[in-house]
Amino acid sequence: MNNTLEQLERGAMAGAQRLDLQAAGLSVLPEAVKGLAGSLEVLNLTGNQLSDLPDWLADFEKLKVVFASHNAFTHLPEVLGTLPRVEVVGLRACCIEHVPAQALAPSLRSLILTENRLTTLPGAMGDLQVLQKLMLTGNALRDLPESLVRAPRLELLRIAANRVDRVPGWLPEMHGLAWLAASGNPFSDLGPGRQAPAGQGDALTLTVDWTDLEAGALLGQGASGRILKVSLRRDLPGIGSKGKSFALKQFKGEVTSDGLPGDEMAASLAVGDQDLLVAGLAKVSGVPEGGQAMLMPLVAADARALAGPPDLDACTRDLYASDWCLTDVTVAQRLMADAAAALASVHSKGLLHGDFYAHNLLWHPPTGAVRLSDFGAAVVLPDSVPGGIPLWQAMDTCAFGIWLGEVAERLQGAAAGHLRQATLAVSAACRFEPPARRPSMSEVAGQLRSLSPVR
Repeated sequence: MNNTLEQLERGAMAGAQRLDLQAAGLSVLPEAVKGLAGSLEVLNLTGNQLSDLPDWLADFEKLKVVFASHNAFTHLPEVLGTLPRVEVVGLRACCIEHVPAQALAPSLRSLILTENRLTTLPGAMGDLQVLQKLMLTGNALRDLPESLVRAPRLELLRIAANRVDRVPGWLPEMHGLAWLAASGNPFSDLGPGRQAPAGQGDALTLTVDWTDLEAGALLGQGASGRILKVSLRRDLPGIGSKGKSFALKQFKGEVTSDGLPGDEMAASLAVGDQDLLVAGLAKVSGVPEGGQAMLMPLVAADARALAGPPDLDACTRDLYASDWCLTDVTVAQRLMADAAAALASVHSKGLLHGDFYAHNLLWHPPTGAVRLSDFGAAVVLPDSVPGGIPLWQAMDTCAFGIWLGEVAERLQGAAAGHLRQATLAVSAACRFEPPARRPSMSEVAGQLRSLSPVR
């Protein structure tokens, strides 16, 4: 619900904890907002013409969240660094070229600066001791400040679609980093000399024409595009016979927090058609208005996401239904083993998934069968990455270990005790420090397959 200046001026917002002034035509923050200094926790100023924030905002001692995307800022306002409790700052798609060190509050957990004009970041980034999520996709960064290695709680980093030509060697060594989007940079551009992952040459070149598809129901949509049910109008060798149904992802063509649609499609097609994955089968040509699309397997109607994505409070942790638990140890073991095998399959093609989460696992509750989806953050890693491809893939292993811990917490019943302890042991190994000593995902999959559900 959007609030109005008239409500503010007549005192109708007194004591409010949240203020939404979206697309209100603001070029300055109205002084009437001062009346909320003692109560306001969330301030949403998205879609205005603001170029700065007033110094008096420093008096808002309870303010935790500031959203001001799609404004005219050329710098991150320094007053944000004076807010004692601010945890989330989101200024996406502004014109920000400069981040002053003084604008970085020590209490920051999540900083979102996607789609701006940043070329550098201050060394003070490493002083953010509670920073968990840093979103920088769609800028013009050429490197990252080495001080970031000192940010002990950084778990999620998005640097896709920048200009990083030489990735720092310390990045994959960060002990807590579990989710990384890095496609669309010069260092991750495979170039004409790099071959497609082994066995995937056909998947990368197979093409279906838009006119060969019969569009059906809308299955869903997200930040990067929409998914339609489609069927083949005629027999297509290598794809299927007339009438066979698929899912089609039609990209919006816009930068998302994970990166560029073309990079997502390339990574998804590089993985190819596999039972444990929801990945690309073929490119689609002749898309209306010159868009991009790819054909994907149609997931069973009763498959569902294992969890919901993180909210502001959870930051980097998924949200499970309050009553969700696993009481059937056979189902639980298959869920964990299939998920590990799916991620191991991605790694076998030289990719980093970058977004291994429960909300990207589509599962069948009666059996525990699961498929890994969403390659928006994935990248086909060049052989030249510092430390080697397995070290980078250890970030995915860390994310998997976090997820295993979440599953272990939800194993219930007397029969689950042994499996819970064994699962926690594998989870700890996946999160081992330093990252180079973590097991590969193929090893993890083997360990989970061999677990005895009961003693």
